[in-house]
Amino acid sequence: MACYNNEKMNALIDECMKKETPRDICRFWHFKDDSIRVFDKDEMKEQFIRYKNLGIIKIEDFNNMMIKRNGRKFYVLVVQNQNMEKNPNCPMSMLGYGLMVSGYPYWFNTKKDRDNAVKIFKE
Repeated sequence: MACYNNEKMNALIDECMKKETPRDICRFWHFKDDSIRVFDKDEMKEQFIRYKNLGIIKIEDFNNMMIKRNGRKFYVLVVQNQNMEKNPNCPMSMLGYGLMVSGYPYWFNTKKDRDNAVKIFKE
């Protein structure tokens, strides 16, 4: 894993957001590649159906919140393994958004898209 500080992480997030298309609805830290990725609605739906079918993943409502970054609102959803020891700390969340959380956070542009992801998972 690369070494990041607040400045480097914020630069990565800003660069990612500049490259996003109108179809992109959320961003997340891709632990395997040590990078930021984005999803459009179809990709998000596929991912959350995959999570649902694993049967070992949970979404706790108290982790679903709104956080402001540079005056812009983001709606976070945190996916966690039921075995909490298997949840990594997310460097993007901690350094870029000021949220210390273990698991796999997804940063949505709108509350509606975030809530839709929760709905797909819980159906």
